[in-house]
Amino acid sequence: MSTDKHTLSISVAKQLGEQIVSGRFKPGEKLREAMVAREFETSRGPAREALRLLASEGVVELRPRQGAYVRQFSKRELIEIVEVRGSLFVTACRLFARRLGSGELGPETLDQMEEFRTKSQSANLEKADAGALFATETVAFRTHIMRHCGNSVLENQYEKLAGLTSGYYLHLTHRESQHRERLMRLGRILIDALQAGEVEIAGKIAQQLTHHNQTALLASLDEIGDGNPAKHFDPTPLFDEAGS
Repeated sequence: MSTDKHTLSISVAKQLGEQIVSGRFKPGEKLREAMVAREFETSRGPAREALRLLASEGVVELRPRQGAYVRQFSKRELIEIVEVRGSLFVTACRLFARRLGSGELGPETLDQMEEFRTKSQSANLEKADAGALFATETVAFRTHIMRHCGNSVLENQYEKLAGLTSGYYLHLTHRESQHRERLMRLGRILIDALQAGEVEIAGKIAQQLTHHNQTALLASLDEIGDGNPAKHFDPTPLFDEAGS
């Protein structure tokens, strides 16, 4: 493959991976080469290579004679992944608060945090598309913390795990307004601690937020029981095609 085509494949893989993280594609959902090529206005060659790249990262599963699917996990696998993912988020929040408190991060970082707070305060949790909006802002908030925590290894590992598990959070727990309301309330308290550079408080609030998120997911998994959690997703799309 030429350098230009390989670069294009990497770009397509990055964008498709972001859509998987955002919840547009559910775990277990088939990703057709033709659809990927059409979505990103490219040929099937780069689309095929992009799917292979995502498969090498564990985000996509390539099944012999069946094609590519968003990877899905067993209940035990999910529990193990979200435990590690949660620990990484807590550590990132502590590092972020420390950097903000020491002046390493500029005023634009504070402005961005204030924007996240404003959006969470003005959010209408009863809107039909509230789940999709919440998912988008949650990903943006956590990505912002990761990118400014000052630890690229932590950031890379978190992004990989987020890519593997976000679909389960979005389709099993984030649709419920009470769950979203609790997370946004904890999120605003976390923003206060981060802005103040309170490392220990930020860590504790991040731990509470992570615990609530994990508890909600595990409760959903307990209701499902054994088997494939992806089979129990709400069939209603989080994103309508016109708005996505």
